[in-house]
Amino acid sequence: MAEYDAAKASGEGSAILRREGLYHSHILEWRAARDAGALTALGTRKSPVPEGRRRSAKAAELE
Repeated sequence: MAEYDAAKASGEGSAILRREGLYHSHILEWRAARDAGALTALGTRKSPVPEGRRRSAKAAELE
């Protein structure tokens, strides 16, 4: 969405949407969600497992 918003010329935004297989309605929905605070709420969630107690990827694979 940031890349689309940064596109200056009208054809640049359309090219981004085509490249990513998106429609303009996706951008409108994501902007509405961002403005409502939905996207920031998802980005600030912390893991329920404390940092020191997390298993390494190798330990999880071995288990």
